[in-house]
Amino acid sequence: MIGPDKKLYASTAETIFRFDPLAENPRSTVETIIRHMPGRRITLPDGTRLDESAHPLKQFVFDRNGRLFVNVGSHSDDCITPSPITKPCAAAEGASAMASIWLFAPPLAAASRR
Repeated sequence: MIGPDKKLYASTAETIFRFDPLAENPRSTVETIIRHMPGRRITLPDGTRLDESAHPLKQFVFDRNGRLFVNVGSHSDDCITPSPITKPCAAAEGASAMASIWLFAPPLAAASRR
């Protein structure tokens, strides 16, 4: 996705990075802007450790103010709780809840700070 700073943004399971595809050496412009998002191996807010999250990939979109909205998927589709569900899903609780949209304000590109 092309960001408001005209750089190309991409993601891995745990990061979002950007680079200038038109630079003479695009690899030298790679900059990680968000780190340590829940990926494949996660620990839920209740302390449960999982080796394989069901939704590790990140989708994201910019708003008109340049803020970045990131889809952080949950570890499963059913919260690993048999029906009837009688308590909240641990993954959706706390300050770093999964199955939610996280909001970030990416740092300004070096060229736009001059």
